[in-house]
Amino acid sequence: MMMTDRNTDTLWMKFAEDTSLPLDPTPSQKDALNHIFDQTNPQSLWSRALAKIGREQGISGAPPILKWVGNTPYMNWNNMVALVMGRGAYIRRQPDNAYKIEFKMSVLALWDLIKIQWHVSEYLSRIQSDKTQWPEEEDQQIVESLALGLCLLALTQRLKYKDEQSLAKALSQTEFLKTPDKKTIEKIAAIQKRRTSLTPAWQKKFPAQNTTLKETGEPYFWNNPTLQHNHDEVTPHLPNVQWKGIGVSGYVVIGRIVMLTSPQDIEKLDNPDNDPLIAVFPHARPETVEIFSQCTAVLFGSGGALSHACTIAREQNKPCITALGTQFMTDMTTYHTTGHKVWVSIDPQIGHVQLVET
Repeated sequence: MMMTDRNTDTLWMKFAEDTSLPLDPTPSQKDALNHIFDQTNPQSLWSRALAKIGREQGISGAPPILKWVGNTPYMNWNNMVALVMGRGAYIRRQPDNAYKIEFKMSVLALWDLIKIQWHVSEYLSRIQSDKTQWPEEEDQQIVESLALGLCLLALTQRLKYKDEQSLAKALSQTEFLKTPDKKTIEKIAAIQKRRTSLTPAWQKKFPAQNTTLKETGEPYFWNNPTLQHNHDEVTPHLPNVQWKGIGVSGYVVIGRIVMLTSPQDIEKLDNPDNDPLIAVFPHARPETVEIFSQCTAVLFGSGGALSHACTIAREQNKPCITALGTQFMTDMTTYHTTGHKVWVSIDPQIGHVQLVET
């Protein structure tokens, strides 16, 4: 594939799942999200969040930060990277349609990066004070949630771990890290823990609908949806017997799979044989946390290691693997159509799931 110019190639990344937006937002909810991310309004919640890390209204002349594809919102990731890394950062499309963040070194670019990181550190020091309390006002809590999200992105750029697998391993095994990385990882974990406490503000502003927790939209695409590339393509074949995802937390367990695709499924969960249950969700939504106390382990078809659900799993040391993929969900559904119980073993240390019995 011919590479396009980096200045015109825009990467659109799926909006974070841990904000708990409805999967099928109403027109008024879409308008509310557009209003939050209005970069032309210095009083929008997004502009106020940027100001907290010294970015004021963001990059001058930047294109819109939000894009809707049907009912699925996407973020302009070129803009996001520039906000937390400065003018020297850009995203380069790879031949396989993946992406890579690169940095063009110059005195001005380096100075811009230093200023951003200083503002991030100063903001974090302020909010992590024991005397700091979250504001009661819902909109202000969302502002803090957005600012913390920007800080997370900025901190991850300090690390050598540039992929989800390495980051997840570092988060769960901090004792093996070198001191600089360990301090950064501990900050990231602490920030995300604080962000999870702000999730209710998003849930109040965007109350969930009673819809199936199905996955919607590609994780990312370039420029326009017509150019999107499916990295987890499902093709007809016999179901797999083993799968690989991102290990989040916990230890090796064997249990019976329970497919949960809606909030109603959680309420109807039944286990007369007292089997060790491994809950499987299409993606790491905040509402899935409700089931954690009733299961031995949890698996997610999609979702980042820093999502709300994965953060709670890590805090509880609940055996958890995420990003197992669409094919994993299809295979599990296929096995369940036989009417037999499906048993698997999981190893969160390596993100591995193995079929044991059907």
